[in-house]
Amino acid sequence: MNSKIVIASVLSMIASAYAIGQAQPPRLNPKIGYSELAKLLTDPKNKVRLVDVRTHAEYADGHIPGAELMPYDEIEAIFSEPDKERPIVVYCRSGRRSEIAATAMRKMGYANVSDFGAVSDWKGKLTKGAKP
Repeated sequence: MNSKIVIASVLSMIASAYAIGQAQPPRLNPKIGYSELAKLLTDPKNKVRLVDVRTHAEYADGHIPGAELMPYDEIEAIFSEPDKERPIVVYCRSGRRSEIAATAMRKMGYANVSDFGAVSDWKGKLTKGAKP
């Protein structure tokens, strides 16, 4: 009988570890490419937060569908995400501002930030308009 309790306990711990592992968001690479980003954006289970760190005018000219606007020079002052583990992907025009924004977010304690780089690397259609 004692061995049954031990086995049940071990199985319970394995199931719990598996459930915890399943509940964790995917850990992103510091740099992310088109294929990986496109897959993340189409996965209904994924809660990736896509952030365009360009200017308002650049965003209005065309942004990746689903992206929210947050200019890179405002990140430290206004960016907020309660889940420090949530996957976050940033991008800009050439990759320089997104690199700065990703670094700032990591310093703010966000552990799962990835830099897509340049919006021109997006192979899909862009959404036009100023509304995020």
